Amino acid sequence: MYSCLALVGLPIAFFVDWGMLRFIPDLAITAIVPLHFHVALLHIVEDYTPLLSSTLTKPFTSLVWLITGMTVLGLLWLTVKGDGIVNTVRSFWIKDDDKHTEHRVHKEKSKK
Repeated sequence: MYSCLALVGLPIAFFVDWGMLRFIPDLAITAIVPLHFHVALLHIVEDYTPLLSSTLTKPFTSLVWLITGMTVLGLLWLTVKGDGIVNTVRSFWIKDDDKHTEHRVHKEKSKK
């Protein structure tokens, strides 16, 4: 279900100018992307670690939880303290000269 939402929602998030509502897609991405990775990695651990050793399943499962937690914290930090996930990804397609101008304009708009 969440994969279908991401398939539709992610492109919309990057092409729409959200203005002051930029937290909506950023928080949605913060929840959906780690959830997707977490479920996939858990299935990989559950499928393949018993082939190596049955005692490895629990430590690797704990590692998946740690990776998921660190990912969520990192994305939350980027959303709250940084420019946001959407604006950070958009900056990959902006020339270096335009990045400083757009960042300055974004800061001036947020002050108003």
